[in-house]
Amino acid sequence: MQIAGVQKTSLIDFPNKISTVLFTIGCNMKCPYCHNKQISFDFVCPPQPMLMDEVFSLIQERLGFIDGISISGGEPTIQKDLLDFCFEVKKRFGLLIKVDTNGSNPHVIDELIKKKLVDYLALDIKTSFQRYKGSLGVDGKNILKSYNIIKDSGVDYELRMTCYPDFISTEVIDELLPYLNYRDRLFIQKCNNENTYDAGQLELFRNIFKEQGYGQTGIR
Repeated sequence: MQIAGVQKTSLIDFPNKISTVLFTIGCNMKCPYCHNKQISFDFVCPPQPMLMDEVFSLIQERLGFIDGISISGGEPTIQKDLLDFCFEVKKRFGLLIKVDTNGSNPHVIDELIKKKLVDYLALDIKTSFQRYKGSLGVDGKNILKSYNIIKDSGVDYELRMTCYPDFISTEVIDELLPYLNYRDRLFIQKCNNENTYDAGQLELFRNIFKEQGYGQTGIR
């Protein structure tokens, strides 16, 4: 696992849990609003990965203070040893594990679920599934496959929609609605970019979802 850094304690990243957040290096998408460019893809000065012994020692020190770990990034599912790492965390510490993902590697998500290595998943929905190829150069069918795997898994999850104007609009939401489920917990987020929507527009997006019966839609 290539881990760039750690947030020792978070009260907000893992819902209703206290967690330690691990940030993995590298991503296979290049979102213009990315708030972690320095570890995702803006490698002017490549980050030095932490030693695994250091990571495990830090987790050991947090036992008794945290309920679990949250693996973010970057994109965790591009890490070749993500499954082994999660297995080791479960075996050594018995902690809950949350994984944040862009959904581009459904086979990895499926394995995490089947092997009971993840307790909570946060899936980013960046645009409609039809527009992923044009906007981000990845196959939207994989994102949809990941969504369906997560939705049907029985594992607790949330969807996160960062409202970048080039990727999210009322038309895009209309394209997404037929694919989503009324049980989804969806969070609409302002993007970390000067090209962004104001609070009123985010409220409008939330209302579109709620009017269509998606009652668990909130704004972060």
